[in-house]
Amino acid sequence: MDRVLPTEIWMQVHALACTDDGRTGRSLSLVSRRFNEISRPYKYQSLAVVRSKQILALESRLSQLQPEFKQVRFLFVHCPHLFLDVSDDESDDEYQAMEGTDMEEDSTSDGTSYEGEMSIDEEEDMLDEAVDLMRLQGGSPSIVSVNLDDLSEPSIFHKEMNKGDTIVLRSFRALLAAISPSLEILSVHWSSFEPLLLEELFPVLPVLRELHLRRNFTSDDEVEPETEDFCLSLFPALRRLHISGYLDQRPMHFGACLGVLSPVLTHLRLPGYHLHLRTTISPWLPSNVMTVIVEQIPFHLVHAGQEALSQLVFGSQTTSRELHIVPLTPDSPEGWKRLWLERVHGRDGCWFD
Repeated sequence: MDRVLPTEIWMQVHALACTDDGRTGRSLSLVSRRFNEISRPYKYQSLAVVRSKQILALESRLSQLQPEFKQVRFLFVHCPHLFLDVSDDESDDEYQAMEGTDMEEDSTSDGTSYEGEMSIDEEEDMLDEAVDLMRLQGGSPSIVSVNLDDLSEPSIFHKEMNKGDTIVLRSFRALLAAISPSLEILSVHWSSFEPLLLEELFPVLPVLRELHLRRNFTSDDEVEPETEDFCLSLFPALRRLHISGYLDQRPMHFGACLGVLSPVLTHLRLPGYHLHLRTTISPWLPSNVMTVIVEQIPFHLVHAGQEALSQLVFGSQTTSRELHIVPLTPDSPEGWKRLWLERVHGRDGCWFD
């Protein structure tokens, strides 16, 4: 049947089919040699990675491909705390599938790494060493937050954890830079030992139109990242932003940062604990933000009323602008992945449309 239909029709079928976590693209590439060729531009169109080592593997894989074969439009990334990442002797079907299903035609000429850089195996070994150190000094795997006062050499612990985070972060940024010309919808559920500024986590993403971001950090002696630098225009085409976790602390307030970070933003979703009392009715958000979804009003604003909350968010410019109050989004990466998939499929996800 694949010989009956013209290639152009099959290309449209593959483009529509490859809108999940990457399984369909991998499966189609294994159907036949012809399907492998047809699916190559769409094989990585939509991907979900759920381990730190998957980030390394995907970045390494895409770096070996020609630009037309790494057109990633939709990406979900869960970078778990290193202590909770799946070890090599545990079952991880998704990771194994990503590693082992490429056909021979996709292989590169030599597979060597640049001189002076660690190979992916060396980077994975270093991640394993950081995890092993954490397990030795931190005790039970179920404990995410480690009391550094109980460690005999906390400086070594800090160094190893930061080393592991740096390896994953470097690979993540390289991955995003490589796919930035095509990336449209991105969801990131990121855990690190120390907090990261937005510009430390992201390069400029020129065509990104929707971002879902939850950042966590696990160090007991750290606070939200603070800098005297102003925001950079990282997302010039961004229309929708769903942000959770911590915020960068900058000289300008969050709303002013948004005007620089994403100057054409129209939809914003954020937890109520990011709202603060204001003594004026000057707009907290830029005038281009028309819809705001607040998750769970904080205690000090419970009795403020809808009109007062609208003025807190929009200032006096409330005409034709919408404010919705909803429950908190579940923290689980599975929940964030589900919402991401809904948006990839054109459904509402976390928005009201």
